Amino acid sequence: MTQYFPLIGAFIGAVIAQVLSHVFSIVRENNTYNKKVYQEFIYPFVTDVVLFYKTETNFRKGHDVEKEIDLEKLIEDMSEKISYGNMKLMSAIYHYQSSSHFFDGRGGTQERERLKVFFWYLDYTVYILNKLPKKDNEMIEEIINVQKHYAIWYLVFEKLDVYEETVEFMQYDFYFPKWYMDKLSIDELRMVIEENREQFQETLQDFLVGFMNVINTELRTSSDSTFNKEHAFSKLHEELKSYRKFN
Repeated sequence: MTQYFPLIGAFIGAVIAQVLSHVFSIVRENNTYNKKVYQEFIYPFVTDVVLFYKTETNFRKGHDVEKEIDLEKLIEDMSEKISYGNMKLMSAIYHYQSSSHFFDGRGGTQERERLKVFFWYLDYTVYILNKLPKKDNEMIEEIINVQKHYAIWYLVFEKLDVYEETVEFMQYDFYFPKWYMDKLSIDELRMVIEENREQFQETLQDFLVGFMNVINTELRTSSDSTFNKEHAFSKLHEELKSYRKFN
């Protein structure tokens, strides 16, 4: 029997070598594909998606922002390369594009769907960036932070309905405590945004009440915490104040 040991060892070694070769081949193929996605779908658009949030919610937009982003062209260019994306993003772009053909009785549908497109685009961007051999953790953290703000913007929009009011609300994002934003998970935001329509309003209400209770605590410690009744913060308060969990 012992005479077979070298043959068995050689066979096992050959099998392991073949398996490892296959694994390494898959890794190389995945790395090549992820680099291609980055070059074709992430690098060309991610800066504009991040900058749109920062410029659109800038207090001094009319003075400090010298160049506006062509949003129609941006999303059109994205849609032309959507084969590099995923199903969530594909669905978001479809709903955005179809929103211009139908009226849902609320208004602001296209602007609302656009925020969802940008949320899912940044979600996919982070996924791809984490797959690259060399990661820029600082850039990834910045993108995640902006993604969280897009999610909050979208969810506030679902309650206030008026685009300009939601912009005004997000202009005061400096009242969003850093500890809260750091703790807020993308998984939680995905869950709220993806909730089925029958449960969505209740899930949305729960999230916004918890969020605004945190903001209220922050405002109470600020000397500049009074908003008139026409301000977006006050309007969201009115929308939520009858809810049992709202402070």
